[in-house]
Amino acid sequence: MFDALIIGGGAAGLQCALILGSAKNKPFAENKHIGIIVHQKTSHLQTALFNNVLGLAPGTTGESILNEGKEQLKALYPQVEHIENEKVLEISKQDGIFNVKTNKHTHKAKTVVIAVGYTNLMTIKGLEPFTEPHPRAAIEKDRIWLKNTDHLIEDN
Repeated sequence: MFDALIIGGGAAGLQCALILGSAKNKPFAENKHIGIIVHQKTSHLQTALFNNVLGLAPGTTGESILNEGKEQLKALYPQVEHIENEKVLEISKQDGIFNVKTNKHTHKAKTVVIAVGYTNLMTIKGLEPFTEPHPRAAIEKDRIWLKNTDHLIEDN
């Protein structure tokens, strides 16, 4: 069972995993089991090309940033479990524990972080009650969000 399971291997998910991983020596994080489902195929970074970003060489691709980010996470915080080649299909909750069903397994977690893109392609069963058109995006962009209060859609 995971204490925290991050869904999303894009910039937000990897950054979240780096932050949680960096807490490994803090009393509140000792012996915590943290995982990240690093499915990246729908990340906006996959097809990005950076030619004028401070600190990045011209021609840097988003795909290379994602790959380097995964390697950075593995090198700095090997205690964060990487779950690769799995896509989340459904999230449910029973007795306060989340069941995260993928195309290959079902993972259990006390806390789940949803760190996926804001397009209408995000179709994880169980999140429908929280999914709405994004209130700050142009309607023609067809962006969505998970309705939340202070980044929390539901406890844990």
